[in-house]
Amino acid sequence: MMRRIALAIAMALAAGCAAKSNLEPPAELVGFEATLSVKRLWSTGLGGDADKRVALAPVFDGERLFAAGNGGLVVAISVEDGRRIWAENLDVPLSGGPGHGSGLVVVGGADGSVIALEAATGAVRWRRRVSSEVLAAPAVSGQIVLVRSADERVHALDASDGGQLWVHEQTMPSLVLRGSAGFAVAEGMAITGYDNGRVNALQVRDGQLVWETPVVTPTGRTEIERMVDVNATPRIIGRDVYAVSYQGRLVALARETGRVLWSQDLSSSAGLAADGTSVYVTDADSEVRAFDRLNGARTWHQPAMRARSLTAPLVVGDAVAVGDFDGWIHLLARDSGELVARARAGSGAIHSAPVALGPWLLVQTAGGTLTAFRVGAE
Repeated sequence: MMRRIALAIAMALAAGCAAKSNLEPPAELVGFEATLSVKRLWSTGLGGDADKRVALAPVFDGERLFAAGNGGLVVAISVEDGRRIWAENLDVPLSGGPGHGSGLVVVGGADGSVIALEAATGAVRWRRRVSSEVLAAPAVSGQIVLVRSADERVHALDASDGGQLWVHEQTMPSLVLRGSAGFAVAEGMAITGYDNGRVNALQVRDGQLVWETPVVTPTGRTEIERMVDVNATPRIIGRDVYAVSYQGRLVALARETGRVLWSQDLSSSAGLAADGTSVYVTDADSEVRAFDRLNGARTWHQPAMRARSLTAPLVVGDAVAVGDFDGWIHLLARDSGELVARARAGSGAIHSAPVALGPWLLVQTAGGTLTAFRVGAE
């Protein structure tokens, strides 16, 4: 019971991305002259409860778009027109995913369920239960499905039947934010972050630890002051890894060793994105910041959406997109952070970062509305 109370307190603190944000109203949206075209293409409903704070987001396998609603519906969609190819109702409250690979679509449930479906047909191949709620998208690497459970365990399951291959466990602090980092996978390594402020790399084949690096060391006299969760999924660009923690730091790490290349003091639970030149972060006050990818120098800062519970950023073309608590998508110029476009995806909150497919932008609201936009000229 105390554990659940602690989680509830942490969720209240994080609901607007930071405790401070709860003490001020969200920034009013101010009009501006849009310089980038954003055209709504199609929209479809996935069902679910808009009041549940889960970060479900669509994925694309090169042929079909896969999406899930928190009520248990999983669908394959034609990205061209939003037409459903197949749909399967799993009758399980979903909280993580979908992930895809090796002909599978994999989702995670609030009860610890992990369910793998055939990507071609939607038929359920297997169901398994892990140790607690799944709050991040499973990752499929070859014939291994990687799953993060909310109790700080990484589970490796056999893609053919869901059998458990190995488990890696971290020490869990007494007070944490609600959420789990997903996986960045490259060259046989799975990199993820934990509620104790650490990031590590595990060998996918056997779960052996390759390296472990503290993003920040907890300090302070109270448990709230010592919260340093790495809830944002790390990002890999080339041979570098980028990670950020709550009440901690943004860091660049060497992918092979975990050595810290540079760092900046920063607090974020929403997440980050990166491209060839920059790292973009939504901070704990829902202000968007950009840093030079190679040396960490600050390049721009956009506070116009402060306290609007922004998602992690997404790079789409020459813009950076973020979603907010009221269903708005805001697009910023990559080189300056200036607002260049704004569009409404729906009336519900957006908890997951938008997804880019070339010039297409896909946005899923908490209520299960999935909308596709085209960014830029036809």
